[in-house]
Amino acid sequence: MKPKLLIISFLIVLFSLNCATSFAQVTEEYAFTETEKADYQALLERIETFEKEVLKQKIENINAQVETGEIDEKTAQQLKIEASEIAAQNISDLTQIVDSYTLYLKRNDYPLDFSEIDLDELELDLPTEDLEGLFEVLEVLGNVFEDLQLSDHEEYAALKAKRKEVEAKREELLEAREEMKAMRKKQYEERKYKITTAPTPPTPPNPEDPNSPPTPENLEQTDVSKVKGSRSTDGLVLALGFNNALTDGGSLDDSGIRFGGSRTFEIGYARESRVFKNVGWLSVKYGFSFQFNGLKPEGNNVFAVNGDQTNIEEFDFNLRKNKFRMDNLIFPLHLQLGSNGIKTNSKGARYYSDHDFKVGLGGFVGLNLLNTNKLKYTNENGQRIKERIRDDFNTTNLLYGLSAYVGWDEFSFYAQYNLNPMFTDNIVDTHNIQFGVRFDLN
Repeated sequence: MKPKLLIISFLIVLFSLNCATSFAQVTEEYAFTETEKADYQALLERIETFEKEVLKQKIENINAQVETGEIDEKTAQQLKIEASEIAAQNISDLTQIVDSYTLYLKRNDYPLDFSEIDLDELELDLPTEDLEGLFEVLEVLGNVFEDLQLSDHEEYAALKAKRKEVEAKREELLEAREEMKAMRKKQYEERKYKITTAPTPPTPPNPEDPNSPPTPENLEQTDVSKVKGSRSTDGLVLALGFNNALTDGGSLDDSGIRFGGSRTFEIGYARESRVFKNVGWLSVKYGFSFQFNGLKPEGNNVFAVNGDQTNIEEFDFNLRKNKFRMDNLIFPLHLQLGSNGIKTNSKGARYYSDHDFKVGLGGFVGLNLLNTNKLKYTNENGQRIKERIRDDFNTTNLLYGLSAYVGWDEFSFYAQYNLNPMFTDNIVDTHNIQFGVRFDLN
């Protein structure tokens, strides 16, 4: 074997030993399960095999150039050494990226999942001493984190931030209420201390006087028609849940839609009104909401339009991200039953309290406003492509269906089912279904 070819083989073996050393260091720093060890080592072997295959193709191209007389033997040997150095450096840099990513997941108690890493996206021609090469490494690492951990969490993060803001406001109100109680108690003690003569006995309450404060004797006799308070309340509605599709005669298991990745977000306004003036347990809840329903087909599939048919079909290229979203405006209407009663405040005024436990049954009508299909993939030339396609996709414009919820105070579990087909002229009708949690912030 020629000396230069020996150098090439030595570089590859050296970086393979470096991968094994890296594997030992990473697995010793954190407790790995046997499955995680196997997945980690398998990924390093995939990287090494991938780079060796690329190097093999480069050497074959160089040998072909020698045979055709494009380059001489000396130039060919130099090109082979350079290609081997690039392959070795790529193995080292990609191993460092995998190590950093693995330590990040273990340190934050995330599950290890290397199954979606596409080595075609990690193909780098380094050295990284120049600024452009460094930016390329950072971009690859950022895309791996985006695809595996941070996909479509913007809506959940916004809802979580809103919930924290509401909780902070509630804490402030509770603190102010306690301060007010303490102040009133102090004022009462001061007035009690200043009284030196016996107080005049209070006048007995007159049941016929509507302004007379209630007592335990006449409280039960108070006419409910004199209870104060508005018959209606309103507030903000926020909902977050899972979205999916059901075909006629099918189930969620064979819908072709990813369960965890398909989500829905809703924000809107709702008004609640008592059905009867002096009955508090029965009310009507109505309003309007904007819904953003996302669907992610399983595997390397997309929603494709073929004339008047819209079906799930396999995509021509390797997908990195695929999300179909329907933006709707709906008008829900529910009959709400709940446990509430008549309460008395510190001044003796009586009012209807809000529902504690509640159940809502009803439905909705609405309009489909916009449909968007987001795609990220790598084409036949190795280019990373991002597409945002907006079309009607043969979706039904008029929406209607059934919905229900059950909950306590501001929190509820809800479910919604569209009676209208998702697409107008498909041979088999598909219906949208969703369920999750909602918050009624009065």
